Amino acid sequence: AILQISWELTSEYTDTQVVDVLTLDPNASDEEKTRQVNSRISEIAQEFPSCSITTEYAKSEATQTADNDDVIHLLWSSDRLEIAREVDSRITKIYADLVSLEKMMHYKRSIIDVLKDILPSIDADQGRRRTLIEECYERWRENADPNRGNGEDNENEN
Repeated sequence: AILQISWELTSEYTDTQVVDVLTLDPNASDEEKTRQVNSRISEIAQEFPSCSITTEYAKSEATQTADNDDVIHLLWSSDRLEIAREVDSRITKIYADLVSLEKMMHYKRSIIDVLKDILPSIDADQGRRRTLIEECYERWRENADPNRGNGEDNENEN
């Protein structure tokens, strides 16, 4: 069972992230498997109350055992099956991580861009008298972008 949540970074971006991959015991009853999955969904819902949870099941069919005297196996068929399930579980986790990484790579804005918009700008030159070149450059930038000049720098003029 692959449990996913949808989360929202800002009001513009939503995404789905794999939270947990459960490997269920194939010998357990359907009720026990359902109880285990529902228990984990409940835990995730309490941990992330504002997210919607979806569940996907990746069911593998039982393998047919063919008695062949030509092939010698060092493991019992049940051990081979358990190893195959564990490998499948690991591959599913790796795939989920790769999907999450790919989605993060395609964001138009990074987390740093979001923080720059939220935090106030830092004026490192406050109280310092600017040189003529710096003053000309600042005026040129203000005239190039009328939204940038908000009157804060006018108090530094002499």
